[in-house]
Amino acid sequence: MVGVGWTYEKAGVSLTRHWEMHSIAREVIHELANELGIKLIEGGFTRSINLGNYEITLHTDGVGTKSMIAWSTGRLEVIGWDCVVGNVNDIACDGFVPIAATDYIAISNNDADAVDKVLKGIRDAAARAGAMLLGGETAIMPDLVNGIDVSCTVLGGVRRVRVVGKAGGVGDVAIGVESSGLHMNGYTLARKVLLGKYGLNAEVCGDELVNWLLKPTAYYGGLID
Repeated sequence: MVGVGWTYEKAGVSLTRHWEMHSIAREVIHELANELGIKLIEGGFTRSINLGNYEITLHTDGVGTKSMIAWSTGRLEVIGWDCVVGNVNDIACDGFVPIAATDYIAISNNDADAVDKVLKGIRDAAARAGAMLLGGETAIMPDLVNGIDVSCTVLGGVRRVRVVGKAGGVGDVAIGVESSGLHMNGYTLARKVLLGKYGLNAEVCGDELVNWLLKPTAYYGGLID
């Protein structure tokens, strides 16, 4: 049976340590807010602050080890798309509309064509979300990076009253939206489970495994437009 015995721990990712890192980050954030006298607004996926008539948030996320599969196949547009859409989806959960984005591309060599493919994916996703790309950083670091790593930061804003931190209760309606695939999540474990048994070109559930693993992250931001 595929994946029997594999866990995040065995794949090299300690979820306990991961949450410990999150706790450290939260402490730093709140210490700084107290020091600067800034009121933080806590959301489900974001933190935000008031700026005039607007509430704004900044959100950062990366594609993760999905980029290893994209790098090995040359299908790099998808990770450009994902790094934007993954962030837009997260801020949409708290009612924010994307305004602008910046990107960070770390690459192991001088492959301008690879960066071009990533940026085309970023461009397409930013256009879909209606967010202006303001720039970013491309770092060529052969001593540090093996392949490519891509992340993005999205600025979101809202000019209306939001319900923040309300727990679900009796009478609430929960709407489930079908996922298009793994998006950007859990690829360290997925690669261990699947690529230990199948090749990327193996047929799985009616399609090549590589096509399942490189499905672009679905765009959910339009649900709040």
